[in-house]
Amino acid sequence: MKTLHDIIKKVYKLNNDIYYSTNSEKDTGYWSNITKKDQDGFLSECRTIGTQSAVRKSYPNLEGIIFSATRSVGLRFLNIKSDDVGIDYGCMWGNMLMHSAKKCRFMVGIDQTEASLKFLKLRLNEEKLKNVYLINENLKNDLPFNNNFDFS
Repeated sequence: MKTLHDIIKKVYKLNNDIYYSTNSEKDTGYWSNITKKDQDGFLSECRTIGTQSAVRKSYPNLEGIIFSATRSVGLRFLNIKSDDVGIDYGCMWGNMLMHSAKKCRFMVGIDQTEASLKFLKLRLNEEKLKNVYLINENLKNDLPFNNNFDFS
């Protein structure tokens, strides 16, 4: 039986801690509150002063959306166990993914916007969370997972 790790390694290519579709015709898009033009400077700022400080400095209106603990209150209804494996479809900034990863054995985050995944990877590193795979993929595309998750 193939493990989730085997499936991801077979279907996606790892580059700088983010898995990318091996489909040359991949159809990823861009959906973010930050323009493509401003994204590189923002990510550089995140690396320099930290993600929350960079958001507070450049996009204070987004801080509550990205870092709010109250957004994760609904996770209690999922009854996440420490040995569970979860997936966050459209993980974007990672608010729900971060809270879930702290409760479960492993998480997979999928988003079509590469810049959001780069930001999320910085957050994961800051929190020292190593139990997450990030995948750059359009959710309209067929995904290789078949009942590999305990919650989403």
